[in-house]
Amino acid sequence: MMRKAIHSLSVALFILMMCVCSCSKDIVLEPAKSIVVEGWIDAGGFPVVILTRSLPVMINRENGVELDDLSDYVVRWAKVTVSDGESEVILTGGSDKNYFPPFIYTTGGIKGVAGKTYNLKVETDDQIITATTTIPDNPPAIDSIVFSTIPNDTTLAGINVYIKDNPGTHDYYKSFYVTDLNNPHFISSVLGVVDDALADSTFVMQIIRDGNLVEMNIDNVYYRKGTDVALKIATMDSISYNIWQGYEDRIRLGFSFVTSTTTNIPTNVNGGVGYWCGYNARTCAYKVKPQTVFP
Repeated sequence: MMRKAIHSLSVALFILMMCVCSCSKDIVLEPAKSIVVEGWIDAGGFPVVILTRSLPVMINRENGVELDDLSDYVVRWAKVTVSDGESEVILTGGSDKNYFPPFIYTTGGIKGVAGKTYNLKVETDDQIITATTTIPDNPPAIDSIVFSTIPNDTTLAGINVYIKDNPGTHDYYKSFYVTDLNNPHFISSVLGVVDDALADSTFVMQIIRDGNLVEMNIDNVYYRKGTDVALKIATMDSISYNIWQGYEDRIRLGFSFVTSTTTNIPTNVNGGVGYWCGYNARTCAYKVKPQTVFP
């Protein structure tokens, strides 16, 4: 998702250009040759890193916006290293259909530990990329999970997660979900970031499905009765919060060419773009049933 948001800025710029100029059939955007990093490590989990090169975008006056074949831009032969100050492990690259694109770097040789800092290094033929993240000491304290009813439709439910904030620390929260319990890749929920300095002692995170906020409909907000859903509610450091908050701002402002083309997404990746985030998370899985509360 982060990759989509990063490149949507270029898409917006060139759609605007197409509207005001050019009589040719196609306009082709060739972005700078950047490495896009999507990486994370959970407390108790193993690191996962996805690498692609920035994509050219074609504006076709008959067919609209087209992205070149993403598989051509997957970085498959990088040397990817993760260290925690005590040990350093080289990740192995390989195909994995649970992710998009379906190629990841991972390892069982290093596991996330709460409170530790993790350094990422990516080496290709022409670039060296680095990033650093920290896994927070404490996971979120989930008070309850409520499957709320939807007026006039008993087959749908909203999902609200109530969290008790720790008053002794400044915490940042992120929510994810997945509706395929066999898939380990959690999807970012829309508007799913919270800075506890701006929240009450108990606050709610609504788990909104991935979708276009401009064209919101019941299928990308609510969940069908009987659907399996797994939730991941995580704490993260302030740098990771700024990255995800920047992404959420992109979603909210994306409907306006003027605002979207001037909104940059923060990154903690040196020498590239994207993110490398550490999470301390709680996960749980349920079958959706409207008007149900789980303690």
